[in-house]
Amino acid sequence: MSVDGNTIKELEKLLKAPYILLTLALCSGLLLFLPDFIVKKMYLLDFRDKFGGIIGVIFLISLCLLLTLLCTKIYSYARTITKRKKDIARRKKYLLKLEENKAKVIKNLLKAPTHTMPMQYNNGVTMELVSYGVISQAGSTQAMEFGYDNEIILKYFLQPWVAELINKDEQLKEKYKKSK
Repeated sequence: MSVDGNTIKELEKLLKAPYILLTLALCSGLLLFLPDFIVKKMYLLDFRDKFGGIIGVIFLISLCLLLTLLCTKIYSYARTITKRKKDIARRKKYLLKLEENKAKVIKNLLKAPTHTMPMQYNNGVTMELVSYGVISQAGSTQAMEFGYDNEIILKYFLQPWVAELINKDEQLKEKYKKSK
């Protein structure tokens, strides 16, 4: 039997699957730790006596890999939750420190029934709110309107996370629900 690169790659794929690791750990653990009279009824007593060391190594390796995968999943989940909380805090801080002219745009969007309104494309306020992901263009293709001095006017909508965050937080409600 020769071991080449393909065999190692296939073995890696098998060992990354948690179901296979769980099966290996369970089978080898049962074979090692079941009482002799049960193993004897399965006609595996001689097999266990002959290959007990190898079965033990398989049990330990599969159990360790399974625990490593579990710890990795738990760490990844915790990191995602932490990142989400930091992201919400960062967004809240941005919305609280927003200047009045930009806050007025958000207030007007919140008052609109569809949270959509026409705005100048090349306006600095519009560009900043788009770059921070607070507003977006309403559709990839839309009819352009030309205002005074041939400025381009497009429709923009308020991102759902903004309205959701404002509705959940009392400080943001106070800032953005005032009618001005």
